[in-house]
Amino acid sequence: MPNLRPVIEAWPKQLAQTLEMMTGAPVQVSSTRTANSAADLWWENTFSTEPRLQLFAGASNEDWMSAASVILEAAGIDQIDEAEARSTWLEILEQTASSTARQISAGLPGPIETTSGKQADAPAPGGETHEVTVVMGDRKISLVLTVVRLEAAVSPSKPSNQPPRTLAVPEALPPEAQVQQYLAPSRTMDALLDVHLPVSISFGQSKIPLRDVLKLTTGSVVELNRQPEDSVDIIVNDCVIARGEVVVVDGNYAVRIQSIVGRQQRLSLRPDRQEAGGKTR
Repeated sequence: MPNLRPVIEAWPKQLAQTLEMMTGAPVQVSSTRTANSAADLWWENTFSTEPRLQLFAGASNEDWMSAASVILEAAGIDQIDEAEARSTWLEILEQTASSTARQISAGLPGPIETTSGKQADAPAPGGETHEVTVVMGDRKISLVLTVVRLEAAVSPSKPSNQPPRTLAVPEALPPEAQVQQYLAPSRTMDALLDVHLPVSISFGQSKIPLRDVLKLTTGSVVELNRQPEDSVDIIVNDCVIARGEVVVVDGNYAVRIQSIVGRQQRLSLRPDRQEAGGKTR
């Protein structure tokens, strides 16, 4: 990815979609470049682009609290405390970063992934900063979005007469367990647990030339790229979440889950990331 533009353009749109999904109401966003990077709460995500990019999303306490309140009120929660609002806001930023990574992966040879986020004191220097304005009903909030190439966050060394020093090893990105302190379970998620999601089962895929597709008729056999003993994929929201074997229960087909797909594997296993061609499920 040669520049910052794909992330800068995709992130506000994905934020709007995330907020619309959680509120069930239309959300409007606009973005303008700015030199102002003042915010009370910063959240950082790193994208596996080449070179890698760091994304910093910041907001004032008043703005992130207002945005979280809209989400919680839409979920039927009237009494809102700061801890729950904060957890909700960070959950929004995490979902926005993940969907942004999927968006910018389109058309690329491989998927772009994003690390689990962490709180930052301030954005790294050398990036491009935009003010993102979000309108949700009668509420208007402002965010600061800064995207930095990872190399730009490290100042080049300069010649010095002083003896060499041992450089400190940068702090590693936090493991998922550490991130959970920011993304603690909240009543927002509880309110979404009754939402119905379509589940589909993939028995395999096949790449077929167009001339052969046009020849398909009743009785034609399409050979799939899966052996009879191979597991089938269980797909939710275009993501492979588990694998299992086909069984019969009371005369109906069913799937016995044999393995759960880890979070880090799900993006690369998305059906739309696999080789293009005719697909059969």
